[in-house]
Amino acid sequence: MWTVFPSPFGHNTLSTVVFNKLVAMFSHPSFTFSLPPVSQRGQSATSDDVAEADRLEFVGDVLISGPVAVMLYELHRKGTPNDYSKLKAVLTCNAFFANLMVRVGFVCRDGSPRIKEFADALEASVGLYLKDRGSQAVEDWVWDNFCPLVEVALSIYQEHT
Repeated sequence: MWTVFPSPFGHNTLSTVVFNKLVAMFSHPSFTFSLPPVSQRGQSATSDDVAEADRLEFVGDVLISGPVAVMLYELHRKGTPNDYSKLKAVLTCNAFFANLMVRVGFVCRDGSPRIKEFADALEASVGLYLKDRGSQAVEDWVWDNFCPLVEVALSIYQEHT
């Protein structure tokens, strides 16, 4: 199975089953995921500003997790808060984000992959996209890239409950 970063949810849990099946899907040729297209100017402006990068990571995390929660609710109206929480945790955990970054070809600076660095890079790129293009562009990007993942996660989850 194609997994660079393992599930953080422990062995023999439904969350791990969902995580592993989603990540395995990343290696299929039909799988698509793209980073938000941020400007070179935006990247340059924050590359040496650690505090700003941290702020962008925080904002990026929220900009992904909020819409994912809404997607789960919209696509599974009869779900429970426990269902939503488990699935949102899988879809927005650092290990999941890190695997997405590996899929799009992200390489860390020193060559040694670390989950947090990879996840932070995704979150910061979403925060930067907000600065570049505004909230509607971010919302559209999140829905375009995460809704298919949410649909598959729901399918796997329902298959095992």
